[in-house]
Amino acid sequence: WYVFSTTLISRNSCVLYRDDKLIEQPVQLENLTKRFTKEASDFIRSQKEGDAPFFLFMSYVKVHTALFTSPEFKGSSLNHGEFGDNVIEMDWSVGQILKTLREAGLEEDTVVFFTSDNGPFLERLERGGFQGGVRKRGGVGEWQR
Repeated sequence: WYVFSTTLISRNSCVLYRDDKLIEQPVQLENLTKRFTKEASDFIRSQKEGDAPFFLFMSYVKVHTALFTSPEFKGSSLNHGEFGDNVIEMDWSVGQILKTLREAGLEEDTVVFFTSDNGPFLERLERGGFQGGVRKRGGVGEWQR
């Protein structure tokens, strides 16, 4: 499994671990989603022949705090900026993983859960922090302000 950390804020301080080994510092952020997607797809393909159940947990770095986009997705969301480009890239990634499940013949025997994170990144509202009234229909509750 991978662990990605931006605790020290600076891009040069971001680290990527695989299991207990530091594999990259600084992390090449611009293609991280593509690399995670490839790793997930490779893992799914490796499970194709086996009869044992498997568990894949795909935790995206997007779109909460670390806003970075692969070059081919920059500008893809038209007027929605970096946040929108990140959503489109994450959507592409989910689509690739579902496609891999289908191609491996595992789609019918697989349960896929897709959930959101814990809400907006309040420190950077200008980069997509508003959750749009998802938690409370019609707008934001007082506790969210």
